[in-house]
Amino acid sequence: FISFAFADACIKIIDTLAPKPPALLYSVKAYAQYQRDLEGKTTQTAPTHIGVRIDVPILDKREELEMKERYLRHLKDINSLLQEYLSLRYQVEEMERFLSWLWLRVDYGIEYRKDVWQLQIKLLESKGRLKAITTILLSAGIKQDLLDRCYQSKF
Repeated sequence: FISFAFADACIKIIDTLAPKPPALLYSVKAYAQYQRDLEGKTTQTAPTHIGVRIDVPILDKREELEMKERYLRHLKDINSLLQEYLSLRYQVEEMERFLSWLWLRVDYGIEYRKDVWQLQIKLLESKGRLKAITTILLSAGIKQDLLDRCYQSKF
């Protein structure tokens, strides 16, 4: 049974990292322009312009499809990064439990240290990759609490 609060955590992470489309594709700008003589020697009055400018982009089908494709590519990248984080975190936790059991076997003389050290090195490599992904997610504005809730919903 998965709680909706936990499942919502993963969705919230993806929503936070997903690129936001612009709220309005058009822009409205007000402007005022006043011209004058720099030296102040002329008696002629310069024109003053005041107005509102509306920019409406004209997008063809190709441009719209490119925008949608770019958005979907970003979502796919975010999803793969989150999946890699979740699976790597699970692997690290399982490997730590397994290695603690193996070290007990080494203490009792059942296993060789050199065999366990190879697995220990793999664990350290996996931990480094996990730390790198976690740093990327945290620097993107995702809180550790949210990552923990997402992880708990999956495993």
